[in-house]
Amino acid sequence: MARDALPLVLSVRRRAVDQARAALGVRLAEEATAAERLEAIERRLQTERRNDARFEDRSYFLDVLAAGYQRIQTERDAIFATLQDARAKTAEARTIVTEARQAAEAVEKLIEERAAAQAEREQQQAQHTLDDLASLIRARRRALGGRSAAD
Repeated sequence: MARDALPLVLSVRRRAVDQARAALGVRLAEEATAAERLEAIERRLQTERRNDARFEDRSYFLDVLAAGYQRIQTERDAIFATLQDARAKTAEARTIVTEARQAAEAVEKLIEERAAAQAEREQQQAQHTLDDLASLIRARRRALGGRSAAD
């Protein structure tokens, strides 16, 4: 009889789930890092705005401050784009985890269904065996004319 390959397939599917989860963890970490960087740049912008408000002669620092704001804003935009990309990759990784789980669950269900069908076949076989024995006993009793087999 050929060896059942489903346990091996299940093992492969479970490994795929583990790998997908690990990849999701990496994506979540990347997303968190980008979010932290964005928060840091936002805090930096707020600090610059507070410092700007303290200058009495604002026209003197206008060129310097404008260049600083532009540089920070450009950096912020780049970080925001990185965060959006990380979020998209995280969503994709979540989808992959879900699909991997569903594939593993399908194999598990198939294994369970096969086991249940095998148990049903074994139960039917046992019932047939008992029915055959009962028929033999009845036939033996009829052949003996209703006397017990011990007589």
